[in-house]
Amino acid sequence: SAFSHYVDGRVVEAISRSGRPINLWGESRNLSILFSDIAGFTTLSEKLTPENLFSLMSLYLSKMTDILTKQGGTLDKYIGDAVMGFYGAPLENHHHAIDACETALKMRDALPDFNRELKDQGFDPIDFRVGIATGNVMVGNIGSHDRFNYTVLWDTVNLASRLEGASKEYGTHIIVPEWTYLEAKEQFIFRKLDKIAVKGKTEGVFIYELIAKKTEQASEKFDFKVYENYETGLMKYFASEYLEAWKIFESNALVDPPSAILAKRCLAILEGKIHIENGIYHMENK
Repeated sequence: SAFSHYVDGRVVEAISRSGRPINLWGESRNLSILFSDIAGFTTLSEKLTPENLFSLMSLYLSKMTDILTKQGGTLDKYIGDAVMGFYGAPLENHHHAIDACETALKMRDALPDFNRELKDQGFDPIDFRVGIATGNVMVGNIGSHDRFNYTVLWDTVNLASRLEGASKEYGTHIIVPEWTYLEAKEQFIFRKLDKIAVKGKTEGVFIYELIAKKTEQASEKFDFKVYENYETGLMKYFASEYLEAWKIFESNALVDPPSAILAKRCLAILEGKIHIENGIYHMENK
């Protein structure tokens, strides 16, 4: 029971049932990885005493971890204010991409009440971003001969982390790559955002903003005309029709942060300040 406070209880149970010694081992699995990170955490931490920061983080991490595990996720680790989890191990789960997307939306849904709780305790409200990626990874016990971490490794993990960071550039909250989108598109509303190469990579991937679950209420809550205009502009952008794309993005810019970002980029391309090949935008930040 005590050990399960440090390691996900399902990991403890799976290791116990296996009957094998706890050794360094791993296997290739198709999983979904989730990274969540507080926006502006450095600035936030500078405003708080160490005791208050510890209290705030305990509240935040408890809330987000509870949502993650209830959706079937395995908590991997905390990295400062970041939460890293994965879906599809140790227990196999063929709808792990759907569960990861559900987690991200439930995290976002919990934020208003959580911020009211923070306000009642004298804290400023917070915001956070999420990156999700689906693909093959190595999962298992990794570490030294006497210290283990049940975790995941491979490019998919790096991509999830980079997409969380990319949300800052696009002014969005949840970004997924095409593989996650294809697995979850029947259950959720997405919009295609861009084609990017994350820092350190040359190959481009299509990325999507996760907007909402497909419900009747979603059609009332969101202005889908804005998203439709954006994707029309994106088609012009990928066809190298940058002036037409700029006009469409600019018409959305005041109400849609990604439109403002792409309008600015189109203008920079037209002015010869940047060059785009094969529609791939190379991210400069992690």
